[in-house]
Amino acid sequence: MSSLQAEQARQGHGEEAWSPRIWQAAEGGSRHAGLERCVMTVHARARGFCVGAEKMASCNRHTIPVLEAPWLTEQGLELSRFPIDSILRQALSQNEEEFRSGCTLLSSMSHGGRVEAGVFLLGLLRQYPEDYGRLTLIAEALGSFPTAATVDAFASELRRVKGSSATRGYLRSIISALERFPAQLADEKILELSTDQQVGARFRHHLRSIALRYLDD
Repeated sequence: MSSLQAEQARQGHGEEAWSPRIWQAAEGGSRHAGLERCVMTVHARARGFCVGAEKMASCNRHTIPVLEAPWLTEQGLELSRFPIDSILRQALSQNEEEFRSGCTLLSSMSHGGRVEAGVFLLGLLRQYPEDYGRLTLIAEALGSFPTAATVDAFASELRRVKGSSATRGYLRSIISALERFPAQLADEKILELSTDQQVGARFRHHLRSIALRYLDD
C-alpha cells in the first residue's frame, strides 16, 4: 500500500492508533520490490475497528507482518479468534452494504465454528420481521449454521410468512438452506412441512419433492 493509503488507514482508527511496528510494516509495503500481494481493508468505527487482511506480504523469502493481531496468521485470517463485536454492529447497521458485509462475515465465522455468530444470525430473524430483503440475506447466512434451532426457526418462518412477489425470494432461500442441511437433521421437519396447510401450496410442493429425494436415498 502507498504511504498516503497507510496514513489514511492509520488516521481512520481515531483513538485506536497503530503501533510503530505496524506503521513501519504498512509503509514498507510500498517500498519493497517484488511484493507479491498485500490486501487490507480497514473499517473504522466510533468505538473500535475490525481489520480484514487476505494475506501476509512476502518479499525475498522474508515474511512482513502487515498487522500485529492474534487472528492474522501466515495462512490468512483465523476466524475462530477474530473479534466479533464490530461485526455484530455491522449486522445491525441501517446501511445496507454494512449489513450485507456483517451477515457474510457472521456466516463465515459460523462455518468456522463460532457458535455465537450463528446464534446472533438467528436473533436477526426477529430483528427484521418484515424486511424481506434483509431476511433473505440472513437466511442465506444461516445456511452455515445447521442446527436443530435453525431448522425450527426456518419452519416457523415458512408458516408465518405468506407467499407473494415480495416474500418469494426469502421463502426460497429458506428452503434452499434446509435442502443443504444434513438429511438426519432436516428430513423429518421437511416432510412435516410438506403437508402443513400453513405453508403455501407452491412451497409445500417443493418441500415434498425434497422429502421424496430423501426417501429415495
